[in-house]
Amino acid sequence: MGLLELPWLVQEELLKALDVVSLFMLSFASKKTKKLIQSVRFGECKANIFVDGKPNHFEIKLLSLFPTDFALIFKSKSSFSTKDTGDINLKKEPKLALDIDGCTLKVRRIDCSNQETIFWLNGKYLKSMYSVLVKYLCNLFNEKVHGVELHKVKKHLIADGIRDMKFGDIRDYNNHNEIIKAKNLDKFLRRVPAKDCLTITYKLRGRFPSDSPFYRVLDLLVNDGKEITRTDLLLFEGENAFICRANIDFSDVLQFLKHWMSGKSRNLETMIVSTRDALIVDKDELRKRFGARRWNPKQRAQNFVYSLYDHVRSAIGKLLCDKDFDCSTGFDIERVDGRLATIKFTKNRFFFFVWNHILTSRVEECRKTSLDAITEEDEEEEQQDNGTVISLDY
Repeated sequence: MGLLELPWLVQEELLKALDVVSLFMLSFASKKTKKLIQSVRFGECKANIFVDGKPNHFEIKLLSLFPTDFALIFKSKSSFSTKDTGDINLKKEPKLALDIDGCTLKVRRIDCSNQETIFWLNGKYLKSMYSVLVKYLCNLFNEKVHGVELHKVKKHLIADGIRDMKFGDIRDYNNHNEIIKAKNLDKFLRRVPAKDCLTITYKLRGRFPSDSPFYRVLDLLVNDGKEITRTDLLLFEGENAFICRANIDFSDVLQFLKHWMSGKSRNLETMIVSTRDALIVDKDELRKRFGARRWNPKQRAQNFVYSLYDHVRSAIGKLLCDKDFDCSTGFDIERVDGRLATIKFTKNRFFFFVWNHILTSRVEECRKTSLDAITEEDEEEEQQDNGTVISLDY
């Protein structure tokens, strides 16, 4: 009895037991088999798709998650690569012709001793790998691209959103002078959105339009943002922003704080900005304009723990602050909705942390004000009903 003739539950269990290489090869057996694989919900442990576009080679990795005593770790099961294979004689490896959406890719299958399978492709298939192959893998496993690292904006890449998008590698010192132009990145993000995190280790230059997806990523990391200005801070709608060498001064910080106090940037949790020039801070201005005050242990903890610490350290190579950041010497400001934030400055850094609790005192104050206003309206309506109108304006 063939696979397609088995009951659905049996089919599902059999397919879940196969590794990603077997599933990929099986998908070319027939259109029905491919649809059957697509109908299975494998979950994140099966196939996590990573795209690595280096200047001299391109690679797509299918990584599976395996549990250890401490955490889930990624282990490579399969990759599609144009990388130099070293001592491997490609002519001795099996040759396959894969028909993907009308595009034929000729590959060499290399089964390594570490149980990893490499599908090697000639560099002439680079555009097809960025487009049809990435799209095919995403559709087959019902997955979005988990992570992508590119050395430049690739117009050929096709993906329905990328969780973790990165331009450049902080460890590659030869390419630190590479430039990512804002207009090119904006066009790319409109076509291939960054779902969770956008990291730019190269020099970011130029201006983004106000409706750019650049401002809507959850987590933004910019290693060299010398043309990032106040406008970019005000337009950011995500949760965490880490920006280095920004063109920001203290007056820009004041405008940002005014923006947040007015109820904007409601998703923001962390903003850390290092500036090109030293910040000249006027603490009296903070107190006068925003009611900034010193730490009250009854209102918040001493240390702020920001969850992206390890990612920031590995992505942009700068420890902008400790993982458990001491906020005892910072200034606290409180928004009308009870949200509390801490501001802190060093010579050329601005730290802004939003605490994940709401001060009940301010909420009760707002509630009391609202109830008083309702009571006054009720009294005025009652007096009007009695034929007597008494003004409440004093």
